Amino acid sequence: MDFYLGTIILWASARIPDGWVPCDGRLLKISSSPQNQALYSLIGNAYGGTSNDTFALPNLNGHAALGSGPSFQLGQNISGVAGSIPPGSGPTSPPGLVLTYIICVSGNYPPFSQ
Repeated sequence: MDFYLGTIILWASARIPDGWVPCDGRLLKISSSPQNQALYSLIGNAYGGTSNDTFALPNLNGHAALGSGPSFQLGQNISGVAGSIPPGSGPTSPPGLVLTYIICVSGNYPPFSQ
């Protein structure tokens, strides 16, 4: 199965497949590879980095992804949002399962109609 560059999925293994890296906020050098240049053209500096030199991958360690829209901008860190999972442990915390978010760094460039 082919994935588009920049696709983020949840992964249930400690071993990360080739062409993917953890969404851990790492900085990548734009000019180090054609794949990095292509990924940068998609996500830019939304998650950090210095324009024209480096860019950061999303850091989803300890976070849950939330869809962007009118109330939330791409790359925005949020906390204390109404309806969010309360911090802490014990009976007030919902059950959870720890998985790893990974991002495709070596895939097909997505087609755009505009």
